[in-house]
Amino acid sequence: MAEEYHPDYKNDGRRPVEVGPNKGTVYPEEVSTLLESKSRLDTKAVDLKRWTSTPTSLS
Repeated sequence: MAEEYHPDYKNDGRRPVEVGPNKGTVYPEEVSTLLESKSRLDTKAVDLKRWTSTPTSLS
């Protein structure tokens, strides 16, 4: 019954991502579109060098 009605089992409304590290992975249409969209972050305003891969403090 779940195979007939549950969205996780239906292929309509789903498509693979065309670009990026998730290329080829099938997601709902809205998620694929979001992953393929242009970033809204101002890359000139974000200093990625100050971020580390591990947290130095939990407070």
